[in-house]
Amino acid sequence: MNIRIKYIADNGDTAEFTPSSLKLLSYSDLTKTISENCCDLEFMVTAGNSQINETVIEKDSTASFEITFHKKQTIYALTIGGWCPFPFLPESTILADRNVIDTIKKLMHEKEGPFFEASQWWFKFTKNYNLTINPVLYAFEGKNKRTPSFEEFCSEYDEAVNIINSTLPSIKTTTYKSIHYEAAYKLLLDKRSKFSREADFLISVAPLVVSRHSTEKLKTVQNEINNLAKQYNLIGNSLSYILAISCLYENKDGSGYLATRKIFKPKDIYTKEMAFNTLTDLLNLEFLLNIQGLFNNAKQYLCTCDTALAVFWAGLAPRDLSSNNGQLSFNFSLDSSLFPRLSVEEQHKLCKEIQTL
Repeated sequence: MNIRIKYIADNGDTAEFTPSSLKLLSYSDLTKTISENCCDLEFMVTAGNSQINETVIEKDSTASFEITFHKKQTIYALTIGGWCPFPFLPESTILADRNVIDTIKKLMHEKEGPFFEASQWWFKFTKNYNLTINPVLYAFEGKNKRTPSFEEFCSEYDEAVNIINSTLPSIKTTTYKSIHYEAAYKLLLDKRSKFSREADFLISVAPLVVSRHSTEKLKTVQNEINNLAKQYNLIGNSLSYILAISCLYENKDGSGYLATRKIFKPKDIYTKEMAFNTLTDLLNLEFLLNIQGLFNNAKQYLCTCDTALAVFWAGLAPRDLSSNNGQLSFNFSLDSSLFPRLSVEEQHKLCKEIQTL
């Protein structure tokens, strides 16, 4: 982390330190900032290079504190174990999805409005940051709501690099050569091998969760969703299944932050294009899981400006990742707020069903 924190008490006492590690924030931390429309977050960090007034603290210590940020969160850094605000990222290479790159692009043209003013403020922290962005997810998604050709993929990747370099020159970008483009594109095709099945599943399921059902009808609808998931061979290896079940088990009155509904956007008539948008978001999370499984010795990060996607990730709380011959396995903790009408026992059963991607 390339930040230094200074606290000044009412009596003039000061405490300064440089965070070396951070206890990641949770689902409840994120939903609190949304529901209360606030900019306050509580942190616990390992603090090094500390100083209390004029006294230097030689050894690392733990510090807990609250920060009221000047602007609301517009960019979230997701990783195994939770999430953190952009300035608390370690100095490393991060993944950035398409909405992050699009936001950077719009900042270049000085767009107005609360979101872009807040985003400008958050991106100011990159000026002295040793940070590298890999925009491969921007190229994965493409701009035509379909799987891009290899030439389109390469062109989109290069475009994202140019956007970042021209707008945020202090940030480095991952440079690809031919061999890297080919390997990344192959990974894209591999990850999208079940796209068609998942799209058909979402198209079939959407009418079932457009409206909320009575308690008596929930099991019947879940059985229909389960049968569709089995039909498309998605039980046990699909975030789209969790998405559908979460929409089904929302509070009857629609209260709470409906992250999965905001991602899914179910309608009675659900199109391939709608399914593509939803699945692209989920693919980004799957990609993060797979990269973390491959490089489990260091945390991998995905940055997004999509609040609903960040909430869904924090609610999933994946853990215990391992990779064997390209097959990723893991467990979910699953925050109960994703399924407020599902019993604890049923949530545990769901956790066991979804363990591979």
